[in-house]
Amino acid sequence: MTSVAVTLAEWAAGLEPGHEDLELAHRSLLDTVAVTLAAREHRVTRLAAPLTTGARWAVAGHVLDFDDLHMPSTTHVSVVCVPTALATDGGARAYLAAAGVMARLGTALGWRHYSAGWHATCTAGAPATAAGAAVAFGLPAERIAAAMALAVPAAGGVQRAFGTDAKSLQVGFAVQAGIRAARLAAAGAQADPSALDVWLGLVGGDPSAVDPS
Repeated sequence: MTSVAVTLAEWAAGLEPGHEDLELAHRSLLDTVAVTLAAREHRVTRLAAPLTTGARWAVAGHVLDFDDLHMPSTTHVSVVCVPTALATDGGARAYLAAAGVMARLGTALGWRHYSAGWHATCTAGAPATAAGAAVAFGLPAERIAAAMALAVPAAGGVQRAFGTDAKSLQVGFAVQAGIRAARLAAAGAQADPSALDVWLGLVGGDPSAVDPS
């Protein structure tokens, strides 16, 4: 059976956004920029200064918790995917690729994953960021899949962080790790794409539930 990473990478590599897709990306950009700017003076935003640019934006976008929420995947999609696209100059296509991967992975993880205490915005967010950044870098499907697999070690984040600075900071960690994974894939780093399937099973997800369409 084709691995989840390969399936999603082929989808992302072939993505050709339509008018409605671009409208969604534009609305998501405006919404995420608004909540990010609203938190620009927040103490956690200042604490995030040592992180990379995309990670800092992700932290600021999530700290007030007004960023958009995709219920089927239990994830705040745009706070991960907008900073990814902006930090890599990937535009709407990179945003939509990351968002599509994140929604599919999060939905396959499902409420069982959330109920077990995971923070799906981070767990699904790291490989989604890797996919979006890899698209921004113009990588082919094989390299996008490698990027997602390279992001697996960073696909963590727990609800125990809720109510603390760590909640928004761990979203930034996911974005930073995903972009790093994509850069490594672009440089030729190898990884087994099936690592993503194994990880999905370990954290309570169902690889067969990933929608490839």
